[in-house]
Amino acid sequence: MPRWTRRRVVTTTEGTIHRYPVKSCGGEQLDEVRCDRLQPLPGDRAFMWVDAESKFITQRPHEPRQGNGGSGVPAMATIQASYGPDGSLRLAAPADPR
Repeated sequence: MPRWTRRRVVTTTEGTIHRYPVKSCGGEQLDEVRCDRLQPLPGDRAFMWVDAESKFITQRPHEPRQGNGGSGVPAMATIQASYGPDGSLRLAAPADPR
């Protein structure tokens, strides 16, 4: 159960913590993370794919906000996104996502 300390910091123990640096892509499991009210999970969904018309791309086929006629890219879930030790974004994808 979360509890507030005097400095308004929440401490809690959860089963697993996952962060998804790129929207609609696979993410990374974290052992621990420091959060605050302004940035609940640092680096989570900090990036997203966009097309040539600056419309975001998602793996869901019917995303009304996307405005692309409902053609999603389910294979995006096979792209693993993580942060390197230096904070750089790292992407890894299988050679054949089928």
